[in-house]
Amino acid sequence: MVYGFLAPFLSLSLATVVFFCLTYSSVRRAIIRAARKDPRGMVPTAGPAIRDVVGREELCLVIARALRDKRTRRPYLLVGGVGAGKTSVLVQLTRMLAEKGAVPVPIRMRDIDMEASRLDFREVAMKRFGEMADRDVLSDRHSERVWRQLCMDDKAVVLADGLEETFADDEDQNQRDENQKQRDVRIRQAIERAGEQKLPLVIASRPHAPLEHTKAAVVDLEPLSEEAAREYLKEDHDCDRLDRVVEAAGAAESPLYLQIARELREHPRREPLTSTERWARLNASVGDRTESQRRLLDEWREALITGRIQGEVALAKGERTAVVELISALAGIGLLRDQLEVRIDDLRKQPEILARFLRRIDDGCGEEPDKQRQRELLALCATQGEQLGLIETRGEKVRFQHSILQAYLGSGYLDVKERALLAGALGKPVGPGRELLIGLGLNSRSEKPGSREFVGGLREDIKKLLKAAGHRKDVKALDMYAVALDIDRAAGAEDHRDIAERLRKQWASITAGDRRTIEEAKERLVHRFGEVLRAVACPAYEQFFTIATIEHSYQIRLAIAQEIGAGGDKAFDALRSMFPLPRKDEPGLDDPWSQYEKEVRDQSDAEHWTRENLVRRTGLPRDAYEKQAKKAAEEGGRRRLEIWRKFVMRAWLVPMMVGSVSSKHREQAKERLHLWLRHLEPVHSRPHGADLPISLETALAQGFQSAANRRPLHPQANDEAREFLVAQAEIMLAHARYWYSQMTLIQALCLWELPDRTGRAPDSESGSSQPVRKTDPTKAVRRWLALAGSKQDPRALHSGDRTRKGDRVHPFVAGAASLAVFALESGHPERFVWIDEIGTMNKIGSSPADPGVRRRHRLWIPPSVGWSTLHPRAQQLLADVFLLRNLTERDTQQPAELDACLERADRTDLPPCLVKQRCALRPGRTVGMAGDATPGSACRAESACRDCPFELCPYPAMGVQPRAEVREVFCRQQQALLRRYRWRSYFNPLSWTRKRAPWHGMTARELHRFWEAMAKRSRTPSD
Repeated sequence: MVYGFLAPFLSLSLATVVFFCLTYSSVRRAIIRAARKDPRGMVPTAGPAIRDVVGREELCLVIARALRDKRTRRPYLLVGGVGAGKTSVLVQLTRMLAEKGAVPVPIRMRDIDMEASRLDFREVAMKRFGEMADRDVLSDRHSERVWRQLCMDDKAVVLADGLEETFADDEDQNQRDENQKQRDVRIRQAIERAGEQKLPLVIASRPHAPLEHTKAAVVDLEPLSEEAAREYLKEDHDCDRLDRVVEAAGAAESPLYLQIARELREHPRREPLTSTERWARLNASVGDRTESQRRLLDEWREALITGRIQGEVALAKGERTAVVELISALAGIGLLRDQLEVRIDDLRKQPEILARFLRRIDDGCGEEPDKQRQRELLALCATQGEQLGLIETRGEKVRFQHSILQAYLGSGYLDVKERALLAGALGKPVGPGRELLIGLGLNSRSEKPGSREFVGGLREDIKKLLKAAGHRKDVKALDMYAVALDIDRAAGAEDHRDIAERLRKQWASITAGDRRTIEEAKERLVHRFGEVLRAVACPAYEQFFTIATIEHSYQIRLAIAQEIGAGGDKAFDALRSMFPLPRKDEPGLDDPWSQYEKEVRDQSDAEHWTRENLVRRTGLPRDAYEKQAKKAAEEGGRRRLEIWRKFVMRAWLVPMMVGSVSSKHREQAKERLHLWLRHLEPVHSRPHGADLPISLETALAQGFQSAANRRPLHPQANDEAREFLVAQAEIMLAHARYWYSQMTLIQALCLWELPDRTGRAPDSESGSSQPVRKTDPTKAVRRWLALAGSKQDPRALHSGDRTRKGDRVHPFVAGAASLAVFALESGHPERFVWIDEIGTMNKIGSSPADPGVRRRHRLWIPPSVGWSTLHPRAQQLLADVFLLRNLTERDTQQPAELDACLERADRTDLPPCLVKQRCALRPGRTVGMAGDATPGSACRAESACRDCPFELCPYPAMGVQPRAEVREVFCRQQQALLRRYRWRSYFNPLSWTRKRAPWHGMTARELHRFWEAMAKRSRTPSD
């Protein structure tokens, strides 16, 4: 009886044991083993161009850590531009997840039927898992059981690549728009469904506006650091020339250029070439990034045709030439149509492109080639193109393995039919694709600029680009202006100033799309604009400077200032003509502070008379009066902001220009810096304080920091200018009133104090990577702390700023000083110092260089450094500095309001909302909520903060953007820093504590709740 009763349970238990011990465990181990050994083979979108991946470990670690916590998990969108290396990241993430015991399931989005009524990532991944586990299971039911058990155990991770391939590509524009809207809705619903299921999901895609409004965390794919790029090619013996090639070609922007450089090194020419001759072919035009990229791709194409690359494919040189030309013709059709896949028969529908293809391969078909012969030739070449790794065939369609290769190969077919097809592609309502614009830039370097016919064609392309960009108000206009500037550089820069003036006039009207996408496109354009300005004979620095005064984004303005600051004598000549030095017969008239006061006073007078004229107008209806008064007030506010931004730009640029100009202009640059610094002296004109507003004081300090970031290896570095700037920075540190100015100047002095060489010396036998120090780091930092604010007027200090032991140091200044000691001791300032808190916080960053290898960076802290590179203490300081600056400085503030907030925050202690009562910040507040949200309103509402002298709360509401919004991954990192030590450190006394900053006067649980609210805040679509 007992056996009969227990038999069903025993059978069920035995079946469960057999399932887990045999099927489940064996399938899981097999997939994890395959993902560890060959992750590229598991990712279906990883073509032969994807090889080793470097520099993405931090990004993969952040994503893997975020997917681990089921309570806060949601889908992640990995967004990157053309050729940014999205698939490479998924390959590395596949390996990393397998090493941590998870089961990665990569899927290809283009294999999904987007016409279906419902899209479910979990069901798609289950089908893909069945294909991966087909050999280790008996039937589909077994694979489904294993999949469901993996989901129950929270071990399966879905990696979806190629989301942009699901975007509609119909030729009819109306049908395309309608289909795209439907697909966007399905994708959003699928992402929401995955979030509800708590499915670990990572989706890689190009930037697409509707994706910003999904319930997914967006992670931007940043360019590789130059250290990671050099590490990828570290086996090369000619490292110095290799560094120049990597830098000149911008190889860190796209892993493809690194892979090509590595292939060319592994398959050298058969004829003997010296090392100098070999790299001269690739680096013929230093400073022209597009030219260097073109030469690198030309060398790769020649190596492919001659058989140095893909030599195992049995094709003669003539056959390889025909194959490459066919793929190039198909690529040109894809570029003009903005399509990722092209039908082979499409070539026969384009007679001009077909005629050029047949002419180039010299097929001998005559004026009227045989149709059957054409069809056979095309089919054969397509098959052979797949063998060479250029394309992937799918029936009658071909798909290119890499977007940049498609742009390069198709660039030679963009000028057919007298560029009529190009004009049509640029004028489409949806706009040209990024591949087409890249192809235009590469095509402009296909011949030497001496040919009149070629230069005339380039100018025609510029006209078409400007015409198409003039009718747009989205990011496509910015991309077209960037390409126009680049092409004009190759054509002799005759239209350079015209392009710059058109861009200046249109800049403020480019607002269509989400804020993040627009700012990323603007930043790309700013860097390209700065590169062109440094190369042409008559640069349009005046227009570039004016763009900064009308730009709302702080980060874009700072990027423009840094590009101008690297302009050297040409930039200084332009600024000198815009802002001349004082005249001897009119002293002080052109002094920067006098100019600022005069422009502000003139603007106030103009606004006053505008109001007076409105009041004096009789018979004006009340509605019309209020409308005109509102318009006049908005125009006045806009004009005041432009005046303030202009002088902030000048304050940024003054120290940078001292370090970048030659000896010809150095004395004039020094004189201009003295004019600014003397207005920090309290005895100058205003009693009990300095003339210069705090907002301009902090901008001047940031200029010193940017100048200090240039290493002695920088081409613009000069010992005389360096010593002068160090002395002036110490003078400013002594007179600086505000905590941010003092902190920034200490960081700048830390960079200047670093030795000239870091890393292991060439003849070092000990292997030590410690730098040769100039002075004792602790003594140097103590001297800077003693200088900080020591010469400001004592009567301007607050009651709590001075104690019996002396002046009190702001907690953030003390924290930055202690980190500066570590930076000097280690010789790696990128782990303890940052240049711009917004730029650092918005980037995860990539791996730092090997401490044992000498770095050849021009900058101590390159732009690729993100928050993951920083030490945990530096990450906490960065977070709180960012919060306090967002409380005091808001993009919508008028200069008077900004200076008032800065004056209230000019103390040596921290506001209670950062120390004890973070609930007063109200991070979850939105603009739709009722009630007053002016600075100080939340302080008066909270009983614990009612007497707060800062009056800064609440935090800027969602929908009204502050200077920048904190990213969710950064918030999760702040939560991770608050966790206790692991159980392995149980006997360590520190294991009973939590990692909080010294100024935190609240519990770790309260801080954790605050950063959870900030993480939820970052999910708003306005981000």
